[in-house]
Amino acid sequence: MVTKTMTTEEFINKTVGLPWVNRACSFDSVDCWGLVILYYEYVLGVKLADIHGYRDKQCTIETEAIPESKRNWRPCNKLDNAVFIAYSYGAPCHVGVVVGNYALHAKGNEQIGGQVQYNRLDALERTYQKMEYYEYINLLS
Repeated sequence: MVTKTMTTEEFINKTVGLPWVNRACSFDSVDCWGLVILYYEYVLGVKLADIHGYRDKQCTIETEAIPESKRNWRPCNKLDNAVFIAYSYGAPCHVGVVVGNYALHAKGNEQIGGQVQYNRLDALERTYQKMEYYEYINLLS
């Protein structure tokens, strides 16, 4: 565990609108997984396990990062601080954090960019074919 340094509200205010940049994980720019990493560290005081090859672009979030990261997570209902995995065309394509009835997520791609958004969770559930929810195993102990 690391020291919590922000409330959820402070984190949301600091990150909404940040630009989406592939594999970024800072308060200058983030991708969807980078936002999850920052949220868990600064709001929950949890340093998430690294996903081998993710930051140096040696793996993709869809085919390698999500399956590898699931080893540290277990399925749950829509809980505060849970991570969602969104599916499109049967494949995982996006992640973010559940905050009440909202989703905090960095949506974008390399062609058009994007930014951190704070949207109603039910709106995202209508956007994607399927959404799964996971809680971090190390938060349970």
